Amino acid sequence: LQSESLRRFVDDASHQLRTPLTTLATQVAYALRETDPLTHHATLDAIKRQVDETVRRTNQMLALARADTTELETEAVDANALAETLAREWWPLAREQGIDLGFEPAASASLIAAGIASMTASVTAHPGLLKEALSNLLHNAIGYTPAGGRITVRIAAGASQVKVMVVDD
Repeated sequence: LQSESLRRFVDDASHQLRTPLTTLATQVAYALRETDPLTHHATLDAIKRQVDETVRRTNQMLALARADTTELETEAVDANALAETLAREWWPLAREQGIDLGFEPAASASLIAAGIASMTASVTAHPGLLKEALSNLLHNAIGYTPAGGRITVRIAAGASQVKVMVVDD
């Protein structure tokens, strides 16, 4: 069973990394031939973005591999706090791309009436995997939302469930 998991991981990793690494090799070859400083800088910037994306994908694959091979230890996670932290982390990239990124914590009518803006939205989860999943949703929303668009990370808490949503245009 463990060798099957390892084989699947290697297959997935090679599939996920082949294209970005090929793109990087092409971009580096182009940069080495380029003599115009402005074009050279733009090419290096594209290489940096591709490296960042490849690192992100690699981290996702490693997190999934760990989840497949080890027993997950869950704990109470405040979805409001996690989502707000991640929205703040992704805000500079969203702003750079002309996207309005906002956060709406879970709230109840009685709390709002009392002047308290949010409530604890506790979920039992593996904090690292929940963070990775939400980061992936934010990354995709920012990547596919055009400049001038809006993205909202919204938490809704009910009596028996918490919903974590990334809503975009």
